[in-house]
Amino acid sequence: MEEFVAKHAEHVIGTLSGFDRLVFRGTLRLLAHRGGLMTYLSRVHVLLKDFGTHAQGLTEQLKEASTALARRMARPVRYLASAAANKEEIARNPGPSAR
Repeated sequence: MEEFVAKHAEHVIGTLSGFDRLVFRGTLRLLAHRGGLMTYLSRVHVLLKDFGTHAQGLTEQLKEASTALARRMARPVRYLASAAANKEEIARNPGPSAR
């Protein structure tokens, strides 16, 4: 993009930029060790035996919240089964099943 703008600078009035996709990665450090997890479960009043169900519910809430805007804007949301997938290639050539 920068090369194109530089080449045609005399005709360019302005440019717009933004994200074409987002990738979220991270760790909740509090939950990354036993003591932190037990403290969290105590604060949210979840028994250890119910942790799996609790975690699944939170996962569904997070997925719904993170894809709601994309769906409202008719933007594709695509699950990639492998971290090894070439995300750049997929983004450039989404194919007919991307929605």
